[in-house]
Amino acid sequence: MRCAVKWRPAFGLKALMVLTAVDMLIALVVRLQALRDFIAGDRDWLHLLAVSGLAVIVLAVLAMWATWREVRSLWVRISDADGRLDAVAVTSHDWHWQATPDLVATYCSPATADMIGYEPHELVGRTWLDLLHPDDVRPARRLLEECHRTGIGWNDVDLRWRHRNGGIVLLQESGVPVLDAEGSIVGFRGSRRVAREDAAARRELAAARRRVKAVLSEGALDVAFQPIVDLTRGAWTGVEALSRFRDGRSPDVWFAEAEAVGLGPELELLALESALTARRELPRHISVSINASPALIVTPAFTSTVSGHVLASGGLVIEVTEHAQVTNYEAVNDALRPLRDRGLRVAVDDTGAGYASFSHVLRLRPDVIKIDRSLLTRVHLDAARRSLVTAIVLLALELDATVVAEGVEDVDELRAVVDLGCDFVQGYYLARPDTSADVWRGWADTDWSARVDAVAVAAPV
Repeated sequence: MRCAVKWRPAFGLKALMVLTAVDMLIALVVRLQALRDFIAGDRDWLHLLAVSGLAVIVLAVLAMWATWREVRSLWVRISDADGRLDAVAVTSHDWHWQATPDLVATYCSPATADMIGYEPHELVGRTWLDLLHPDDVRPARRLLEECHRTGIGWNDVDLRWRHRNGGIVLLQESGVPVLDAEGSIVGFRGSRRVAREDAAARRELAAARRRVKAVLSEGALDVAFQPIVDLTRGAWTGVEALSRFRDGRSPDVWFAEAEAVGLGPELELLALESALTARRELPRHISVSINASPALIVTPAFTSTVSGHVLASGGLVIEVTEHAQVTNYEAVNDALRPLRDRGLRVAVDDTGAGYASFSHVLRLRPDVIKIDRSLLTRVHLDAARRSLVTAIVLLALELDATVVAEGVEDVDELRAVVDLGCDFVQGYYLARPDTSADVWRGWADTDWSARVDAVAVAAPV
């Protein structure tokens, strides 16, 4: 299927040569008549000039014949090459295209119907930018501007196209500029193909990198605190700092993306710095627990950031999540040791739900063990869960560590963790995480003992 009208010189050139031939035939008749008059004795200068023109006509005929043969040969070569190009375009699964300097389509191969649902003739005369995903229009414009500036094409660029049915198709394309005799760009040509899965993955990683870098450059991260309550005294003694992102996606998604693009420690460091800044809104005696991965802990940036805060009061707790696999415990302990000597406390977060379980606890020797929510769900009804919680409490006693029950959501779970000997509690039953400093300050006036003491008294011993 031909998708654009291609100019062919055959008709115009043939018409010109026919008209020229008729003109030469008329001139030849006139000159032959002049030759006969010249032979008959009429030898004025006009007849002499007409007779001499016969030689010019002969030379012109020979030149036209040679030109015609050359043109015919050129047409054959062009037709043959054009036929091969058409054959490639019709049989190829790639989308072959040509466009004007501002990317208005002048030719499309039939593959467009399969790729984006449009027949080729529906695309000719339209600009490619109208068919791109809105987020890819700007990158495409920059690509075009760069090509106009350098005169160099592009290879294997992934762009999202809008399918006729409303879906999005990721296509990988290459293109080169078409230059005129003076070297100016008069158009572009190239090909597109459906991007492979690995190309789509690369594109998604690139988008994730842009998102994370934007958060890092703008500091676009909020801090939510959730209170931690002492079960023995019924008093608010600490908070856990939790990151909140302004697009509404969960922190797990954000940190996983940052890790995937090699920016995990940088995003964690931003969360750490933001939490330490927000800490100024809390009473001085309230401790702050902040999550940190082993990868962040061993960096100089972590040490310098934490060292800038007063640690002697024990008011800062670094939670090493059990979901993070530790490949070098010695390096982590070496990085934490001087800070712990100055008063930093270390907690193992998510105990019972991650990689190494009790081995993780034994190697880090934490000051605080936080029991994962998964072990506390309906713990009052599950003897096996109660046995695991009891084992963690006994291990904490041996390590001289305290135990925090995370994610307690109702009074039955609270009564169970009191019964099982946990020291502190944190969860929705007491308060949800909040980003408001007014709410944080209000926790100082909350009667936590009204909930905790009543349960503790009612709990069996």
